[in-house]
Order: sequence, then structure tokens, then C-alpha cells
Amino acid sequence: MTDRKKMLALPFHLMKRVDLPEPKKGQFEYELFEEVFGMSWDEDLYTEVDSEFKITEFNYEDFIHKDVLESINTDSEEFKQMIKYMNITTKTRYEELQANKETFKKIMPLLSELKPEEQRSLVHMLFSESEESMHLDCLTDNRTEKQFAKISEAENYAIKNRYRHQHKTMHYADAKRMPIDEKKVKDLLRNQHIFRNRLNSEIGTYQAHIENPQMENGVLSFLNEAAWGEMKDLINDVGIKADKIPFYNLAV
Repeated sequence: MTDRKKMLALPFHLMKRVDLPEPKKGQFEYELFEEVFGMSWDEDLYTEVDSEFKITEFNYEDFIHKDVLESINTDSEEFKQMIKYMNITTKTRYEELQANKETFKKIMPLLSELKPEEQRSLVHMLFSESEESMHLDCLTDNRTEKQFAKISEAENYAIKNRYRHQHKTMHYADAKRMPIDEKKVKDLLRNQHIFRNRLNSEIGTYQAHIENPQMENGVLSFLNEAAWGEMKDLINDVGIKADKIPFYNLAV
């Protein structure tokens, strides 16, 4: 392998070294993970997408009893914030497994030099914190802020990467679980001229060129005047000629 190829492969090797170790089937750590968390490390081996639903503003009726909803204003901002909080604080079994994996991988380097019984003692000691100690950790280690920052970064990246967002999220989305509010549809139809104007003025569409076909004529005029030799013969063959192009000055 040449030095050039080694330099090109260096970022990939560095990225691999950043990854934390994972227990493999047959190791004591693999059995220890199942003993502590009550779920197998490879439980998600054939899971392509999480099939368990969480509470959202579109399906809260499935999670909150209708008698309770009768006494709550579901259109209020406080109720929507409560639904978001319930969504972020509850985990599906798949999400819980991923969180347990990340936690266990962080202590894997500590277990490498210990005997099986010492590993079991250390892991049970770390995961047998009292409830008061766990609350204290949440208040002092910025755990919640870090979690929100990671979620925000992942979602913003997904929105910027349209292909990833389409194939990782929207491809599995159920349209029946995301109804459009009737009031929002009425607002869109009522103010469609405003939306259309904002799209054309802020995003930068081709609407200006569609409404001004003279730009196309100007480009063809420039091409006809600048071409010579074989290129001139080619554009003449396809019908780009001076007598068939309405003149338009690009400098205007």
C-alpha cells in the first residue's frame, strides 16, 4: 500500500478507533448485559424500523382516557408542550435497548482487565444507584440538555439531507397518523397568493425565467453569434439560426 493510500485511509481508521467496544455472543459481557437489563444485545438484529408507537399530538387519544381529555383544552399551548414532554421522556423497547447499549459500551473498557465475577460486581454496583442519587445526577450532569442537543442536531441534519430524511423517516411514515388540521388547510387556501409570492421571492425559483422567455432568446442569440466551424454547422442543423431567433440583448 502506497503512502498516498495510507493517508487517504487515515480518517476512516481514526473514526473506527473512536467507536466503543461491543460485546459479542460467547463473551461473558454479552451475558452480563442480558442479566442487568433483561434484554438481549442482538434483540434488534432484524429490526429495520421501530414499530412501537409513542404519544404525539396526532394520536394522544390512544394514550389518554377520553374522560380526562374532556376536562382539558387540547388546543392550548400548555397541552401541546405536555404531549412533547411525554413523547421525549417515554421510550419504546427499541429506544430503551439503544440507550442501554450506549451506556454499557461506555463501561466496556473498564471490564477488559477484570475477571467475570469482578465484572458482575462492578456492573451491579454502577447500576444499583438509589433513586435520590439518580435525580441528583440528572440535575448536575446536564443529561437532559445533552439529550435535547443530540436530538436537535440529528433532526436538523435529517432535514438538510433530503434523501436521508425521505428514506429513514418519511418512507416509514403512516399518513393516517398525521392528519392535516382543517383550520390550517383553510388558511393555506385563503392566503395562497401570499405563500406563492414568498416562495418566488425568498427561495429563488425559476418563475422569473418562465414569465420572461426573452432570456432564452438572448442565450440562443449569444450562442448563434459566438459559434463557428463545426459548432456553427451543428446549431444550424438543429434550427438555431439568426432569422428564427427574436433578438434580445443579454447586457440589458
